[in-house]
Amino acid sequence: MKLNKSITNKILLAFFSLIVIVFFSTGAIVDNYVKKIVIDNSEKSLSNDATILSKNIDDFFSKNKDIVELLSSNQNILDYLNEVKTKDNVKLSNKYTNIVKTLANIKNSNKNLSLVYIVFDNANYIITNDEWKAPSDWNLHSRQWYIDTVAAGKLFFTDPYVDKVTGKMVVSATVPIFDKNKKSLGAVGIDILIDELPAIMSNYKVGDTGYAVLVDKKGTVMYHPDKSKILKDNIAKYEGTLGQIGKRMIKGETAVVGYSFENTDKYFASAPITSNGWSVGVIINKDEVLLKLNSLNKILILIYIISAIILLLISLFIIKYLLKDIPKLLNLINKISQGDLTSREIIKSRDEIGEISNAINNMASNLQTLIEGISSNSHDVSASGQELSATIEEVNSQIQNINSSTQQIAAAMEETSASTEEMNASGLEIKNILDNLKEKYLEGNNFANEIKSKSYSMKIDSENAKTTALNIYKEKQVEILKSIEDGKVVEKITDMAKIIADIAEKTNLLALNASIEAARAGEHGKGFVVVAEEVGTLASQSTKTASNIESTVLQVKQAFENLSNNSHSLLGFMDEKVVSDYNTMIEKSELSLKDSEAIADLVGNLTKRSEEITLSMDELISAIDAVAHAVTDVTANISNISQTINQTTEAFDEVSKVAENQSELAQNLNSTIGNFQI
Repeated sequence: MKLNKSITNKILLAFFSLIVIVFFSTGAIVDNYVKKIVIDNSEKSLSNDATILSKNIDDFFSKNKDIVELLSSNQNILDYLNEVKTKDNVKLSNKYTNIVKTLANIKNSNKNLSLVYIVFDNANYIITNDEWKAPSDWNLHSRQWYIDTVAAGKLFFTDPYVDKVTGKMVVSATVPIFDKNKKSLGAVGIDILIDELPAIMSNYKVGDTGYAVLVDKKGTVMYHPDKSKILKDNIAKYEGTLGQIGKRMIKGETAVVGYSFENTDKYFASAPITSNGWSVGVIINKDEVLLKLNSLNKILILIYIISAIILLLISLFIIKYLLKDIPKLLNLINKISQGDLTSREIIKSRDEIGEISNAINNMASNLQTLIEGISSNSHDVSASGQELSATIEEVNSQIQNINSSTQQIAAAMEETSASTEEMNASGLEIKNILDNLKEKYLEGNNFANEIKSKSYSMKIDSENAKTTALNIYKEKQVEILKSIEDGKVVEKITDMAKIIADIAEKTNLLALNASIEAARAGEHGKGFVVVAEEVGTLASQSTKTASNIESTVLQVKQAFENLSNNSHSLLGFMDEKVVSDYNTMIEKSELSLKDSEAIADLVGNLTKRSEEITLSMDELISAIDAVAHAVTDVTANISNISQTINQTTEAFDEVSKVAENQSELAQNLNSTIGNFQI
């Protein structure tokens, strides 16, 4: 009975869940469908309200539009505009009085008209129904409404403004007048009082929470229940959906849009006013639109609850009737579970429960046959388990031998890895030595190039010095030889000194003879004696001087001969020794230059060889690295093999245990089978 109750509860719970799902789904579908209908109807109703309200406002402006269009087609006014050219001619025309009366009659015919007027383009003048006199500085062409009217070329409504005379809100409706050449003659216009519009708007009710708004062609709010927004708010300048609605109203579009404003969901329907480009908007809270839908939903929920209760009661009765044979089947299953495979239960029902009864009876018969088979085969299973255990022990022994061999291989690979690491370190050390040697070779190459440069400079300097010395030698050789030739004049001086000495001796003899002759002369020869003595003295001095000159000249001659001999020796030294030494120096410089070039070539070759050796060492190190990586990979693989062997050994141990357990289980199975009644 407990099982019966449990199944009943589960079926009821499932049926209840199904009812909830079906009712919830159908309720959601109905709610969405009804909601859509309600919203569609509300949107249509809201759009109709906006259209009706815009039509009422449009009628207000259309009546006044007809008035100004009638004025623009009045032939007397057209003739008057063509006739008047200056301000002085305005009132001189016989049409003036009739025109003013016409304007006054039109003004009096409509209470919403504040002013009716005509403006003259050429005369820069305005005529009104009350013959208002414009100030002297009044200028038609500076009036924005006139500029916009001429630019429009047709009926034009101005933006609302406050009339300075009446202080009331008005809108001007104007129509331009052109001649046959499309030149502006002026315009006719009326000022329309819009005090009536708020009354029209406020009298229009939209549900309990709805209201209407009126905006001009620029989006400025002309009417709103909140008077603080009138002429101050511009709906197109709001952000989000409301601003987009405002822009669509300015374009003259008809639309119904849902939006949220100040945390309240609303619907907004707009409709254009065709006569002046304004637009009407009708707004209502979304909650009010869905209010009837909420009432309908409450009724549907109540119906669904009552229906669910009735269905559950009916389901409970049906379930109890269908499950009445379940206890019999439960009793049969309990007997079978306790090992009684001989029990059977016959149920005559033709439904699934009857089939279950037959299946249970068949199951008991099959179990009975199965247990008998298991009992006969369990002995064979036990023997097979023992044989399998012995085989696994033998396989484990062979695996241990394989594991030992792999460990020896792993040890050898580790030694190989260590050797490759040492080779790699040695290679890196050799590479560093080669790098240092390469740097030394580069320094030697630079030094050899420097020696080469200095040897070349020394050769050039030696050649230049030789050339300079030879030039000086040749120049001074000529001068020295000339000086030696000029020095031979000393010999002539010696001869001249001898001649002077001879003359002095002769003079001295003459002086002596004169003295003798003077002495012989006595008193008459005294003066001549004195002269003769003086002449003798001079002759003696001349002899001494000549002797001194001769002695000095001999010394000069000897010195000049020494100088001449030394000069010849110097010239010979320059010619034989110095020039030869310069040639030897040049030859040595050339040999030094050749040696430095040979050294530079040798160092350059050594540098190239060191670079080639370095590249070879890099390749060798890369090869050693590759070998080291390969050894590492092999070692890792051998380790994996060793681990796999260990895992295999463990697995075989487990299989051995399983085989032993299987043998024990077979024995236990034989013991257990004894509990069944077969």
